[in-house]
Amino acid sequence: MIETLTIALERKLAELGYETYEAYLQSGRWAGARISYTEAGLPQCCVICGRQDFHLHHRSYEFLGDEPPFHLVALCEDHHYEVHKLLKKELPGVTLWKAHRVYQEQWLARRRRRAPRPFREISPALIFGEPPSSLSGSQN
Repeated sequence: MIETLTIALERKLAELGYETYEAYLQSGRWAGARISYTEAGLPQCCVICGRQDFHLHHRSYEFLGDEPPFHLVALCEDHHYEVHKLLKKELPGVTLWKAHRVYQEQWLARRRRRAPRPFREISPALIFGEPPSSLSGSQN
């Protein structure tokens, strides 16, 4: 799965004219995606632990360069790293789209407490569920 994701990411970066993912993350396109995420009213803190400083994790690379806000999820640096580490294990059912949720369940089980949930007013399907049926062809 990781190899497939890497190939898809590299192909998309080439289509957009970026040599590396890091170059894309420094681009105006990515800055625009971050602004769109903020304006969409989605969680402005790590959805796992509630930390205020966060990265945006791609749940799909299908729309790289024109990311819909719900294709991104807020994770602190530590949890972003852990989610990618989980993806590298290539466990059955752990996809790019669902990896943050799988990790959150593991994190909660280890701590035997609930993580702050500042996003209760947002549809759980947007944060944790499958992509909308109109995007069922996206990476799951």
